Amino acid sequence: MAATSWSSSSCITSDIAEKLKNNVEFTTIGLDSKSYIAVDDTLLLILDVSEQCIISINTRFTGKANDDINHCKAQTLILTNPPWFDVDILTLNVTGQLLALWGRRGVAVAELPRRWGKGGVFEGGKPKVTCRCWHIAEHFFVCNKRTEVAHVAWHPGSESGTHLTVLSTDNYLRIYEATDPQTPIQAYSLGPYKSSFYLMSSSQASFSTSLGETAVSFDFGPALTNNESSENVSQEKKIWPAFVLKGNGDIYVVSTTLKNSSRVTNKVQGPLTMHPPAEDNYGVDACSVLCLPSVPPVLVIAISSNIIYHSVILTSDSTAKDDERSELSWTSTDQTNSFRNPELGLYVYESVELPLTLTDVDSQEDSSCPIRLQKDPTTHIRYHCSHNAGVHSVALPLVYQLERFAEKEDSTSVVPLLQEQECIVEHLLCTRPLPSSPSAPVLGLAVMASTTGASLICLLSTWEFVILPLVTSYHTNIPSLLSSELGETILSPLHRLHGEGFKQHIYQMLQRTTSTPLLKYAHPSDGTEPSPQHCLEVLGRTTQHLREDYIQRLDGVQVMIERRVRALKNQKDQQFVDIEQCLKEKEMLCHEAERLAEKYDDTYTRQQELVLRIEQVLQQLHKRLPVLSDAEVGMKQELLSCEEKLKCFHNSLEHIHIKQKYQADQIIASKHKAGPEFMDRGSSADVDQLQLKKLTEVLKQQGNSIADLIMKIKSLKKQVGV
Repeated sequence: MAATSWSSSSCITSDIAEKLKNNVEFTTIGLDSKSYIAVDDTLLLILDVSEQCIISINTRFTGKANDDINHCKAQTLILTNPPWFDVDILTLNVTGQLLALWGRRGVAVAELPRRWGKGGVFEGGKPKVTCRCWHIAEHFFVCNKRTEVAHVAWHPGSESGTHLTVLSTDNYLRIYEATDPQTPIQAYSLGPYKSSFYLMSSSQASFSTSLGETAVSFDFGPALTNNESSENVSQEKKIWPAFVLKGNGDIYVVSTTLKNSSRVTNKVQGPLTMHPPAEDNYGVDACSVLCLPSVPPVLVIAISSNIIYHSVILTSDSTAKDDERSELSWTSTDQTNSFRNPELGLYVYESVELPLTLTDVDSQEDSSCPIRLQKDPTTHIRYHCSHNAGVHSVALPLVYQLERFAEKEDSTSVVPLLQEQECIVEHLLCTRPLPSSPSAPVLGLAVMASTTGASLICLLSTWEFVILPLVTSYHTNIPSLLSSELGETILSPLHRLHGEGFKQHIYQMLQRTTSTPLLKYAHPSDGTEPSPQHCLEVLGRTTQHLREDYIQRLDGVQVMIERRVRALKNQKDQQFVDIEQCLKEKEMLCHEAERLAEKYDDTYTRQQELVLRIEQVLQQLHKRLPVLSDAEVGMKQELLSCEEKLKCFHNSLEHIHIKQKYQADQIIASKHKAGPEFMDRGSSADVDQLQLKKLTEVLKQQGNSIADLIMKIKSLKKQVGV
C-alpha cells in the first residue's frame, strides 16, 4: 500500500516536525489509542502535548517558493485556560467553531478564531493566535475524583452546535450547553451507582467496573420524528436516540431531545435483547460502540479481545410489555402528534476478528487490545478502528443492500442477502508486527477528503504522520464518466448489460478479504531486536499473502480477460460479416424505398383527383334533389318574411313622400297668404326650417336603411336562385 510520510513532505516543515517529536517524552504510552488530531475541511488541528496548545496546518498550500502566505501555513493556537488534565481526544463540532478536548479526568472546550484571507486561515494568517478555552463541569469532576469521563460527543440535534454530551463512569449521560458549562441542561441515569462500592486496593476500581456495569461508550443514531410532520420539525424538536454501551456488552437506548419542556418525558430502554442470545453476552470486555446512519441502522460493538460485532437495529418480536427494562417512550410537546416507539432489538449477523500482528504465533501475554471506532465522513458504509497495534478499515457493503431492501414494499431475499454480504476488512497500518513487540498505539486518526479521493491521516506513537489512501473499489454506486453517458445512446442495451456483468465479475475476483498493512515498527526501550525466526516468519507470511491474495487473483483475472478477448474477437469477426451483409441489404432497401416513394406520390395525386371529382358529383346531385333541405326551407321562409317587410316599408315610404309633398304645398300657400307680415316673423320661419331639416335627416336615414335591405334581399335571391 502506497503511503506518504508527512515528516518529509511540504505540508509540515522541519521545525514543526521537530517540535512535534518533542512530545514523545510527554506522551504516556499505554494500551488505549488517542486522537490528538482533528480535520475541518482542509484544516488539520494537532494537539501539542508539551506546550498545551493547538497547531493548525492548512493542507491546501503546497509550500512552493511562489506561495505568498507560506509563513502562515502553520499556526499556533494558544489556549487561554489550557486543560489541567491529560487530553486524549479532540472532537470538532458540526460548524467547526468549537473544539472539545477531553480525557479521563475532564472536558474542555476551545473556541476557534475566525478564518479569513487566502485559504481561510485563522486571523488572516498570524503565526500565533489566542483562542478562548473553558472547562465543562469543572467543579463536578474536581470534587468527584472517582468519577471519570467515558466518552464525549457533540449533540447532532443542536442547531447552534453548542450542546455537548458527556458520558461519565457514574452511569449518567449529561447534556451541557457550552455557554453554561457548569450545569447540565439534561441528565439521564443508566443504572444504579454507589460511590462506596470500591475495592480496597491502590487502583480504586469499583465493583461496577469489575463487573462490567459501567458505561464505556455511546453514539447517536438517526433522528426519530413523526412521519406526518417530519419535514417541518426543527433539529431541536427531533428525538435523537443515544446507544450507550456498558462494559459487559449491554446496550441501552436513551431518547434525547434538546427541547426544554416539562411535558417531554424521556425514558431509558435497555438492555436491548441481542439475537441470537449468547452466554457471555458477546463478550464481557466491550470498549466502543458505533452507529452507522443507515436504514435500518447498523450498530458496531468492539470488544477488547480484538473482536467486532455487526448488528442490525430492528423492532423486537418480544411481547413482554410489563418488563421495565424494555420500556421506551418518545413523546412530543404536541399531544396530538405523540407516538410511542416499539421495543427495539439487536440482531447480530456477523463477527469480525481483527488480525493484530503479522505472525501466527500465539502470545502468552494478555491479548487485551482496546479498540476505538471512528466514522468515515466520506461514506456511511465504512468505519475505522485504531488500537495499540495499528489501524484497520472495515467496509459494510450490506448497508447498501439494507437500504435497497427497506425501499422495497415486498421482498423475501433478506436471509440470503445477510449471508452473502460479508464485510471487507483492510489492515492499513501495523505498529506491532510481533506479539513480543511493544505496544505502539495510534495517537491520531482522521479522514480528509480531496479532489483526488479520501485519505486517512495517522499520527503514530513516534509523532510521525502517515497518509494512507482509502480505496473505494467496494462502492456499488460508482459515478459514470461523461463519455460513457454519451456512449449509452449508441450502445445496445444488451452490450451494456454484458459489459457490466463481466466488470462486476472481475471486481469480485479481485476483491480481497485481507490486506498487507504498512509496517511501522516501534523499537523497544530495552534495545532488543526481534529474533531472525520471527522476522523470517513475517517475511514468509507476507510473501504467501502476496502470492495468494494478489498474484493468484491477478493470474486468474488475466486468464478471464484473455478468454473474454478471444470471445470478443470472434464476435467482432462475425459482426464484420453481419455488417457487410447489412450494408447490402441496406442498399437494396434504399432502392426499394425510392421506388415505393415514387409509387406513393403517383397514388396520392390520383387520390386527390378522385376526391375532387367525388365532391363535384355530390354537389350536382344535391342541387338536383326534388326536396328542399331543412336549411333551404329555413332560408326560403326567411326571404319571404323579408319580402313582406319590404312591402310594408315601401308603403310607409310612399305615405311619407305624400305627407312631405302636402306639407311643402301648405308652407308655400301660407307664405303667399301672409305676404309682407310673414317676412317680419323671422323667428317663426326659422323654427319651421329647423323642423324641416330634422325631418329630412330622418327620412334620409330610413331611405338608406330601406335601400340596404333591398340590396340584401336581392343578394339572397341570387344565392338561393329564387
